[in-house]
Amino acid sequence: MKFRFAVALMLLAASPSFAEENPGYTKQQLSAFAVLGLKPGMTESQAVKILKENGYTGKLPALTQDFEEETTGLVKGKDDSERVFLFRYRQASSSDPLIYRIVFEQHFSSPQSIEFLSGKIMEKYGTPTEIYNSNSGPDRRTMYWRTEYVMSRTKIEECRRKSFELNCKQAKKNGANFVELLEGLNFEATVWNKKLELVINDQSSMKEEVKKVQDMRENKKEEENKKNSEKTKLGF
Repeated sequence: MKFRFAVALMLLAASPSFAEENPGYTKQQLSAFAVLGLKPGMTESQAVKILKENGYTGKLPALTQDFEEETTGLVKGKDDSERVFLFRYRQASSSDPLIYRIVFEQHFSSPQSIEFLSGKIMEKYGTPTEIYNSNSGPDRRTMYWRTEYVMSRTKIEECRRKSFELNCKQAKKNGANFVELLEGLNFEATVWNKKLELVINDQSSMKEEVKKVQDMRENKKEEENKKNSEKTKLGF
């Protein structure tokens, strides 16, 4: 079972206005959020150990890139009804990858009440920063817990189409903040009639660490090239 994640698709996806707007959470408050005890910043070995202790089965393949946009999930329950996907990135100081994104899915064999399940999620995690109710396609509700309120994507795109007129300067600022918000620590939950999905995401540390890994690789390559050059006889 694989799961694909692309930031670009999230940023480009069209969205209607959000149904509710509430004050944001502090980073300290969001850092307490966890799913099955899992949090971004954990090592792969720590996360897998927790999942195994919770009855999940499966194995993650070796990480072959600096960070993942697609990952294989660990599963649990009849017909693998519960699934956890761990998105990893390399770190410079250890061979044990770190987790930057956690996706939990639960599939139901019979239709559920979106209102009731949303209430159970809010009992555990508190009042969302924003609540989005779908008005097209399958009924669903998505709830967001973020560090600050940012203008909805619909309003930002509306102002972008106006070439950032004076009354849209704030939208331009908020548009940039929206990207930073998606990459920083945030939590979201989506409920359908027959599926539940929880996501914890924090890409802020990942970018810095991946840059370190890439710099180390380039430095090592340059050192090897330098050694080759020291042995080379020039023909002039």
